[in-house]
Amino acid sequence: MRTENKYHYLLYISFIPIVINGFIYLIIGSFFPLLVALILTLTLMYSVNDNLKWKFRAVKYWGILLLLYSLLRICLSVLILIDGSGVEAYIKDQLNSWFHIQTLFFLICGWVLVKKRRML
Repeated sequence: MRTENKYHYLLYISFIPIVINGFIYLIIGSFFPLLVALILTLTLMYSVNDNLKWKFRAVKYWGILLLLYSLLRICLSVLILIDGSGVEAYIKDQLNSWFHIQTLFFLICGWVLVKKRRML
């Protein structure tokens, strides 16, 4: 029987904001983001629970993707902060505290998953 540790929970929790955004886009009328989020979630969960070799790779790549995604969000936020003249108001409204909390969460989760992938 496999024991769960705190890094497994961090891995599982890292999918929650992505799936939530998928449901938000589903309400708007686009099912593709939710489909991609569910495929990523199920693939990574299967690889973590099945094979040790693929587990390390999957967690490492998921952590790297989270890091890159959060760095892209930070760069976008800084770019709009520096020169937001051509950006519409509703896009600026998206850069609220929830956006920054998600970005920080993705950055921390990605860093911890890359560093501690051998402990999963």
